[in-house]
Amino acid sequence: MQNTFTVSEPADQDEYWCQGNSNVRPTSSQRSDSVTLIVKDLPTATLTVQPESSVYTGEIVNLKCAIVSGSNWRYKCFAHSYTNHGAKLESCVQWRDNLPTATLTVQPQYPVYTGETVTLKCEIESGMNWRYKWYKGSTQTAVSQSNGYTITGDTFIIRAAAVTDQDQYWCQGKNDDRPTSSQRSNTVTLTVLERPMAVVILQPDKQTFRGETVTLRCQIKGERDTDWEYSWYKKSSSLSPVSKDQEYTISPVSESHSGEYTCRGKRRRDSQNSEMSDFVTLTVSSGSKPKPQLTSSLKGAVLTGNTVTLSCKLDQSTGWEIYWYRHTQDSSALIQTDKDSYTISPVTDSDGGQYWCRAGRGNPVYYTQYSDAVWVNVTERPKAVMILQPDKQTFRGETVTLRCQIQGERDTDWEYSWYKKSSSLSTVSEDQEYRIRHVDESHIGEYTCRGKHRNDLENSEMSDAVTLTVSSGLSPPASLIISPNTTQHFTSDSLSLSCEVQSNSAGWTVRRYTHNGEVSNCSSDWGSVTGSTCSISSLQSSDSGVYWCQSDSGGNSNPLNLTVTDGDVILEIPVYPLTEGDILTLRCRYLFDPSDLTADFYKDGLVLQNQTTGEMTIPTVSKSDEGLYWCKHPERGESPKSWITVKSSRSNKTILDQTEFPNQVQNQTREAVQVPLASAPLQSGSVHNFEPPEVPVRSKRGTIHVYSSIKTANISRRGTVHVYDSIDAPKRFIRDKTNTFEQHPLYSSAVNRMHSSPSYTTHPTAVVQGVSPLIPRIRPQSFKVRLTFIPPV
Repeated sequence: MQNTFTVSEPADQDEYWCQGNSNVRPTSSQRSDSVTLIVKDLPTATLTVQPESSVYTGEIVNLKCAIVSGSNWRYKCFAHSYTNHGAKLESCVQWRDNLPTATLTVQPQYPVYTGETVTLKCEIESGMNWRYKWYKGSTQTAVSQSNGYTITGDTFIIRAAAVTDQDQYWCQGKNDDRPTSSQRSNTVTLTVLERPMAVVILQPDKQTFRGETVTLRCQIKGERDTDWEYSWYKKSSSLSPVSKDQEYTISPVSESHSGEYTCRGKRRRDSQNSEMSDFVTLTVSSGSKPKPQLTSSLKGAVLTGNTVTLSCKLDQSTGWEIYWYRHTQDSSALIQTDKDSYTISPVTDSDGGQYWCRAGRGNPVYYTQYSDAVWVNVTERPKAVMILQPDKQTFRGETVTLRCQIQGERDTDWEYSWYKKSSSLSTVSEDQEYRIRHVDESHIGEYTCRGKHRNDLENSEMSDAVTLTVSSGLSPPASLIISPNTTQHFTSDSLSLSCEVQSNSAGWTVRRYTHNGEVSNCSSDWGSVTGSTCSISSLQSSDSGVYWCQSDSGGNSNPLNLTVTDGDVILEIPVYPLTEGDILTLRCRYLFDPSDLTADFYKDGLVLQNQTTGEMTIPTVSKSDEGLYWCKHPERGESPKSWITVKSSRSNKTILDQTEFPNQVQNQTREAVQVPLASAPLQSGSVHNFEPPEVPVRSKRGTIHVYSSIKTANISRRGTVHVYDSIDAPKRFIRDKTNTFEQHPLYSSAVNRMHSSPSYTTHPTAVVQGVSPLIPRIRPQSFKVRLTFIPPV
């Protein structure tokens, strides 16, 4: 038995009561109170929609649900096909797809120039009464009418486009009725360009000559030539108001065509004008044809192998082609260039001759006059010659000086470059000498040099290679270096003498033996000492003599003879001995003129060269060139005389001719007159006297040639031979005492190194220069020369 009773129909409205029944006692309950049930229909919900007509996608739709009775209702909205008692919600609203479409167009459709008019039009497909809004760029604020913009209905006009108007544009329609707006239109991009400028190109040049052909060409910057028509103006007077030609040609031009010209372009597709070009002034010369100037890059003669550049210059105008001619002026040019220069490199003998140039331009070609002729004189370029001092065979630790000389040229006119096996030692050097101090085996090799002329930078021929050989054995401990390198000097000249030593120059000093018989160290009496260098700031004639380096331990360098004259003429002559094959350049110098003095050159009393130049060159020295040299000018006077010694180029032979003595010589004498002294195999501790017979003196200026190459075959290579001299002459011919004169040493020579000697050391040229001063008035008498060979103990 259930205790629930369910009713659901309006007919069930009535009064209801209940009672319980049981199978056991008590069998029933009392009857319940009565309940009256009233059954009514549910309240009706009413749905309304605004707008009631069709709507566009994007519009706002309001739906309202109303229930007449009761309150506190909660509402549910149902969309699409939800059905409640057969009623469909979608039947209340009619949908449409989109809002009306707005379409924006622009004229012109291509990029516009500044100043042009641009028209934008907004069209909406619906025929409703629309209002139009215009928008620019990313802003949501509509553009309003202003001085630059005109808005009329669906049309927006930019009256004079400016660069600031360049942007993106769009439009939208507005309406008081439904729909209240259209869709947003498409975007249109407006490109505004600066109006192109016309440019006049005048060919061949603004400066023209009567009879030439002149062409004026109009170009529109950044535009295709074929898109434009052109107009030409001269002083605001139109030459061709409308012309499709880009060029305006005047031929032949005359003075009447002079003036200011301008042009402008009109674009064919829309008749838009370019900016007017700037004025270009055409000047027509009424004079004669121009004449170019022809010049050469080299002032003097052109050396073979070098480069010469000819330049053809016109002072006015441009656009010329240059025509080059050689030997003759004719229509057949040697060459035609678009540059005003013509380079010949390398120059050969066949390039010499007479050259002209003239210029031409235009079509037909307008020619200038011919230039004046320029001669190209081609000569063989001088060859550089390298001198290596003290010798090609040197010893480790010595100072080696390489000197570059240009044959037949002044040293100061050239710069010098040095090379070792094609590796440049100094790319450009103004120094004539390349000095290697403390030479060692790494300096062995072939050296060469070349000169470059300071004025025109022409190069000389490369010198022949000279091989430097460095021996690892011992060498003379010191060398005397004299600067400037010449035997003769003027009084008041300065002089530097340096002791170049293998390791340490400490303890070495410069000494000298002067013609007055004095021996002294460099001191304040005649020089100033700085380290191992002696400097004489102002030479005197008393400074003439023999100079050498000497150490505290008694070591000696090679002695060198110097002559200081108070005369007006000297002969610049090398102070060091030469080697066979070297170049020898002698210069005659005048005290009051730095240039070379035109003079005669003498050797041993014979004229070698007459007065043609102040310089004499022996390109390849041989043994026969050894002798006594001087120069003489008929008005300026003559130089002192100086001896030139030439050493043999053979390293395994003695330098001078020899007269061999027997292998065993004990206190023997040999006779020789006017012959080189010869060396003999000498024994240690022995004394050998060589006493020639009386030597006749042929004149008061007679000369005894004393050679001093010593060959010591039977003694140690490190042994030293000292050569001393005594001269016996009648006492009446000698100013000083005989014993003083007999102490005068002539030469001390070492086989490999110098050896100390209690006597003075001098150069054999002292004999040459000493005969006359010591015996000034000797008559045709005779005297004896005794030479004593003393080998080391």
